[in-house]
Amino acid sequence: KEDFKDEADKDIAENPFPYNYETIQDLMIMYQSQKFITLGDYTYTYSGGAHGNYGTGYYVLDLLNLKQLTLQDVLNEAGIKALPKILEAQFRMDNNLMQTDSLKDAGLFENKIEPNDNFFITPNGIGFNYSPYEIGPYAMGEVGIFIPFIDLTEYLQSTIRELIKK
Repeated sequence: KEDFKDEADKDIAENPFPYNYETIQDLMIMYQSQKFITLGDYTYTYSGGAHGNYGTGYYVLDLLNLKQLTLQDVLNEAGIKALPKILEAQFRMDNNLMQTDSLKDAGLFENKIEPNDNFFITPNGIGFNYSPYEIGPYAMGEVGIFIPFIDLTEYLQSTIRELIKK
Protein backbone atom coordinates (compact mmCIF):
# COMPACT_ATOMS: atom_id res chain seq x y z
CA LYS A 1 0.00 0.00 0.00
CA GLU A 2 2.89 2.33 0.79
CA ASP A 3 4.10 2.13 -2.84
CA PHE A 4 0.70 3.24 -4.14
CA LYS A 5 -0.33 5.75 -1.46
CA ASP A 6 -0.67 8.52 -4.05
CA GLU A 7 -3.09 6.48 -6.19
CA ALA A 8 -6.82 6.98 -5.83
CA ASP A 9 -8.64 4.08 -4.15
CA LYS A 10 -11.17 4.23 -6.99
CA ASP A 11 -8.40 3.66 -9.60
CA ILE A 12 -7.02 0.71 -7.68
CA ALA A 13 -10.48 -0.82 -7.22
CA GLU A 14 -11.37 -0.45 -10.92
CA ASN A 15 -8.10 -1.90 -12.22
CA PRO A 16 -6.20 -3.71 -9.43
CA PHE A 17 -3.79 -5.72 -11.59
CA PRO A 18 -1.07 -3.05 -12.10
CA TYR A 19 -0.98 -2.44 -8.35
CA ASN A 20 0.09 -5.94 -7.38
CA TYR A 21 3.52 -7.39 -6.78
CA GLU A 22 4.10 -11.10 -6.92
CA THR A 23 7.05 -13.44 -6.46
CA ILE A 24 7.04 -17.21 -6.81
CA GLN A 25 10.10 -19.36 -6.28
CA ASP A 26 10.46 -23.13 -6.52
CA LEU A 27 13.61 -25.15 -5.91
CA MET A 28 13.49 -28.47 -7.75
CA ILE A 29 15.71 -31.53 -7.95
CA MET A 30 16.13 -32.01 -11.69
CA TYR A 31 18.51 -34.98 -11.51
CA GLN A 32 20.18 -36.83 -8.66
CA SER A 33 22.68 -39.66 -8.38
CA GLN A 34 25.13 -40.66 -5.70
CA LYS A 35 27.78 -38.58 -7.49
CA PHE A 36 26.03 -35.35 -8.43
CA ILE A 37 22.77 -33.43 -8.19
CA THR A 38 21.28 -30.84 -10.51
CA LEU A 39 18.97 -28.28 -8.93
CA GLY A 40 16.60 -25.98 -10.78
CA ASP A 41 15.66 -22.67 -9.14
CA TYR A 42 12.53 -21.31 -10.85
CA THR A 43 11.61 -17.69 -10.06
CA TYR A 44 8.69 -15.61 -11.30
CA THR A 45 8.38 -11.95 -10.35
CA TYR A 46 5.80 -9.35 -11.28
CA SER A 47 6.59 -5.83 -10.14
CA GLY A 48 4.51 -3.82 -12.56
CA GLY A 49 4.46 -3.38 -16.29
CA ALA A 50 3.07 -5.45 -19.12
CA HIS A 51 3.94 -8.82 -17.60
CA GLY A 52 6.06 -10.54 -15.01
CA ASN A 53 9.36 -12.14 -15.75
CA TYR A 54 10.66 -15.59 -14.97
CA GLY A 55 13.54 -17.92 -15.40
CA THR A 56 15.14 -21.08 -14.15
CA GLY A 57 18.67 -21.03 -12.81
CA TYR A 58 20.51 -24.34 -12.64
CA TYR A 59 23.15 -25.50 -10.20
CA VAL A 60 25.17 -28.69 -10.55
CA LEU A 61 26.72 -29.94 -7.34
CA ASP A 62 29.52 -32.49 -7.33
CA LEU A 63 28.69 -34.63 -4.28
CA LEU A 64 32.03 -36.45 -4.34
CA ASN A 65 34.16 -33.30 -4.21
CA LEU A 66 31.58 -31.10 -2.43
CA LYS A 67 31.58 -28.23 -4.91
CA GLN A 68 29.39 -26.47 -7.43
CA LEU A 69 30.53 -27.21 -10.96
CA THR A 70 31.47 -24.48 -13.39
CA LEU A 71 31.59 -24.82 -17.16
CA GLN A 72 35.39 -25.14 -16.87
CA ASP A 73 34.85 -28.20 -14.64
CA VAL A 74 32.74 -29.82 -17.37
CA LEU A 75 34.55 -28.92 -20.61
CA ASN A 76 38.19 -28.44 -21.47
CA GLU A 77 39.43 -25.22 -23.06
CA ALA A 78 38.93 -26.51 -26.60
CA GLY A 79 35.36 -27.51 -25.70
CA ILE A 80 34.52 -24.10 -24.30
CA LYS A 81 35.92 -22.51 -27.45
CA ALA A 82 33.87 -24.88 -29.67
CA LEU A 83 30.69 -24.46 -27.64
CA PRO A 84 29.10 -21.56 -29.59
CA LYS A 85 29.18 -23.59 -32.82
CA ILE A 86 27.91 -26.71 -31.03
CA LEU A 87 25.06 -24.75 -29.41
CA GLU A 88 24.15 -23.24 -32.77
CA ALA A 89 24.19 -26.63 -34.52
CA GLN A 90 21.93 -28.15 -31.84
CA PHE A 91 19.57 -25.15 -31.92
CA ARG A 92 19.35 -25.43 -35.71
CA MET A 93 18.57 -29.13 -35.48
CA ASP A 94 15.97 -28.60 -32.72
CA ASN A 95 14.26 -25.85 -34.74
CA ASN A 96 14.56 -27.40 -38.23
CA LEU A 97 16.76 -24.57 -39.50
CA MET A 98 18.98 -24.98 -42.51
CA GLN A 99 22.62 -23.91 -42.29
CA THR A 100 21.79 -20.97 -44.55
CA ASP A 101 18.92 -19.74 -42.33
CA SER A 102 19.59 -16.91 -39.96
CA LEU A 103 19.07 -17.68 -36.27
CA LYS A 104 17.00 -14.50 -36.26
CA ASP A 105 14.53 -16.36 -38.50
CA ALA A 106 13.86 -18.61 -35.50
CA GLY A 107 13.28 -15.57 -33.30
CA LEU A 108 16.67 -15.01 -31.67
CA PHE A 109 18.02 -11.49 -31.21
CA GLU A 110 21.44 -12.30 -32.68
CA ASN A 111 22.71 -14.64 -35.36
CA LYS A 112 24.86 -16.44 -32.80
CA ILE A 113 24.47 -18.26 -29.48
CA GLU A 114 27.02 -17.75 -26.75
CA PRO A 115 27.22 -20.20 -23.84
CA ASN A 116 26.17 -18.96 -20.44
CA ASP A 117 26.83 -20.22 -16.93
CA ASN A 118 23.24 -21.42 -16.55
CA PHE A 119 23.61 -25.11 -17.33
CA PHE A 120 22.51 -28.46 -16.00
CA ILE A 121 23.90 -31.92 -16.49
CA THR A 122 22.42 -35.39 -16.59
CA PRO A 123 24.22 -38.64 -17.35
CA ASN A 124 23.24 -38.07 -21.00
CA GLY A 125 24.40 -34.53 -21.63
CA ILE A 126 24.54 -30.88 -20.74
CA GLY A 127 21.72 -28.39 -21.16
CA PHE A 128 21.95 -24.62 -21.37
CA ASN A 129 19.01 -22.47 -20.33
CA TYR A 130 18.39 -18.90 -21.44
CA SER A 131 15.77 -16.81 -19.65
CA PRO A 132 13.27 -14.68 -21.58
CA TYR A 133 14.99 -11.66 -23.15
CA GLU A 134 18.45 -13.24 -22.76
CA ILE A 135 18.76 -14.40 -26.38
CA GLY A 136 15.18 -14.09 -27.60
CA PRO A 137 11.95 -12.20 -26.95
CA TYR A 138 9.63 -12.87 -24.03
CA ALA A 139 7.21 -14.66 -26.37
CA MET A 140 9.84 -17.39 -26.97
CA GLY A 141 9.91 -18.19 -23.28
CA GLU A 142 12.92 -19.90 -21.82
CA VAL A 143 15.20 -21.24 -24.55
CA GLY A 144 16.78 -24.55 -23.68
CA ILE A 145 19.48 -26.28 -25.69
CA PHE A 146 20.51 -29.81 -24.71
CA ILE A 147 23.73 -31.29 -26.08
CA PRO A 148 24.29 -35.04 -25.70
CA PHE A 149 27.65 -35.96 -24.19
CA ILE A 150 28.29 -38.13 -27.23
CA ASP A 151 28.71 -34.87 -29.19
CA LEU A 152 31.19 -33.57 -26.59
CA THR A 153 33.30 -36.68 -25.96
CA GLU A 154 36.62 -35.10 -26.93
CA TYR A 155 35.91 -32.02 -24.79
CA LEU A 156 34.86 -33.56 -21.46
CA GLN A 157 36.99 -33.05 -18.37
CA SER A 158 38.00 -36.27 -16.58
CA THR A 159 36.01 -35.16 -13.51
CA ILE A 160 32.80 -35.18 -15.52
CA ARG A 161 33.62 -38.51 -17.13
CA GLU A 162 33.82 -39.92 -13.59
CA LEU A 163 30.58 -38.27 -12.42
CA ILE A 164 28.50 -39.51 -15.36
CA LYS A 165 30.02 -43.00 -15.42
CA LYS A 166 27.33 -45.52 -14.57
